[in-house]
Amino acid sequence: MNRTSTLRYTFYGYLACSLALIATSLYTGHRATAISGHPHYMLTATHIFVEEHVAADNAADAAFDAALQEAGESTTIPVKRALFVLGFADVTGPVVIAGGCLLLTTGWWSRRRRRRLADSGSIGPNQV
Repeated sequence: MNRTSTLRYTFYGYLACSLALIATSLYTGHRATAISGHPHYMLTATHIFVEEHVAADNAADAAFDAALQEAGESTTIPVKRALFVLGFADVTGPVVIAGGCLLLTTGWWSRRRRRRLADSGSIGPNQV
């Protein structure tokens, strides 16, 4: 296998991993947004806060909740739920950009090396 096909397969691998990261980030962000009602797509999180109604466990809390409902106030409280979100800003974006830069640098270096060796005559055209 020559260097050109190796770089081509490396590019296909990079493309597949990048698309998988972006798809995972979009899916987990959309799922967290649907559950909580607030956008969760920029930063990675392992827990999100969801507004839920928690039933009162004594008469005083029940009376307080009833008074809040009469006044038109929300009786929900934020509850921490375990849910993984893969963020764009802190994981997906930097990994995709760094991988792309590494792949471009490797391709540039490989082409430069092949041209330099071909110009010096140390390798023949069928050895490239």
